[in-house]
Amino acid sequence: MHTKQLFLIKTLCVLALLLNAAFWLYTKNLQARWINVPPAPSKFSANVMTLGDSEFAYRILGIMIQNFGSIGGRITPIKDYDFENLADWFFLQHTLSPRGNHAPLIAAFYYGASQDPQKIRPLIKYLHVAGNDPQGEKWRWLAHAVYLARFRLKDYDLALELANTLAAIPNDDMPVWAKQMPVNVMNDMGQKQAAMQMMLEILKSGQDTLHPAEINSSYHYICDQILDEEEASRHDFCSNLK
Repeated sequence: MHTKQLFLIKTLCVLALLLNAAFWLYTKNLQARWINVPPAPSKFSANVMTLGDSEFAYRILGIMIQNFGSIGGRITPIKDYDFENLADWFFLQHTLSPRGNHAPLIAAFYYGASQDPQKIRPLIKYLHVAGNDPQGEKWRWLAHAVYLARFRLKDYDLALELANTLAAIPNDDMPVWAKQMPVNVMNDMGQKQAAMQMMLEILKSGQDTLHPAEINSSYHYICDQILDEEEASRHDFCSNLK
């Protein structure tokens, strides 16, 4: 009886060894495959993952998002990502922690640097939402959305729309350059008269609050960027800058 049990045990060990060898031969050439950015979960599912702690969920998702595409020791080009799904993950983070800055930072400076600029439109929509907040300095993310639309997409209509939203944010601590962004975009679009009129209105409304350096730089922008040399010669404030 003892001999039969020992034989059975040895037989099972050999079978296990053979199965292990067969499994290794089958899988030795298999590698982890990137299935692109998966659909974002619901806010409820994200909270369940961290037992209802939204801030913890925000941070866990942040780690996941910044490591999408890094699988099996390989790095996937950002241009190959599904940006629609990616933006959904950022919007989910926004619902978990609207005041958080990690998500817009990654969206603006990491994924916003995609090799294919035309894919970043969903991220610009996210930054529009994340930056349209009068509290603190969240407006900086909206300013970066203007930058992406203006310089990467070359979509000046979208850039102007975003710039107007930025300039309208009721935040007295916002610097003058942020309020002047519509002027910069209109100047790029060739709408020089409208750009100059808006710049003069900003100077007029802020004459009691703007720093002298801001006023001086604004006049320099009008005289050096909006107006050509002949047009600038017709304005006294341009000659006074020399």
